Amino acid sequence: MAAGDADGINSVWRYSWQGQLPYRVVFEVYATRIERLVAIEGTARGDLDGIGRWHFSRQDAVSIVRCEWHVRSTRWWMNLIAPVARSMFIRNHALVMSQGGAGLARLLRSSLVGQETLDLMAETVPPKAALGWRRERGRIDPAMALVAGIGAGVIATLAQLALWWLADMPLPETLFRDARLTAALAMGTDVLPPPSTPQWDSCWSRR
Repeated sequence: MAAGDADGINSVWRYSWQGQLPYRVVFEVYATRIERLVAIEGTARGDLDGIGRWHFSRQDAVSIVRCEWHVRSTRWWMNLIAPVARSMFIRNHALVMSQGGAGLARLLRSSLVGQETLDLMAETVPPKAALGWRRERGRIDPAMALVAGIGAGVIATLAQLALWWLADMPLPETLFRDARLTAALAMGTDVLPPPSTPQWDSCWSRR
């Protein structure tokens, strides 16, 4: 943390957020604009990179705080699964904001009248573009191709497990058998136990 100048400009605050999901987001905010009772703006660096803005206004006896986050994650694993986990991340962020609103109300010894979370990206970007489903001049988005491949692999594996269960095949032995056969394709038949040839009916012969 750093205090900054007399108005708080260039002050640095470190934050650590965690919602219901088992991960923590840690970042620092560098204050770049402070207008008393009007607005605060800062640059976020760390697990989040971008700009945050807080606007303050009043309607009758109700104080209104509007928080805008224009940031991106710097964590590779979050960016990798973002196309399919985006809604989950949004719900988790909404929970963190809800906790923050309740905490602010307690700090001010006031009541929280209401709270609303909006997805600014969904308001300005068509849904397909927001999710990354795009294809330009015959080129497929590599990230979505990866996600589609992983999804297809998971579905195929679950379907195979269901078929094995319906056929009353021993699952552990069948999985080990297929793992050995897959290893043999990549490393050669020397990795197979004797006999060093594929035995597709090995599981059935043990029943």
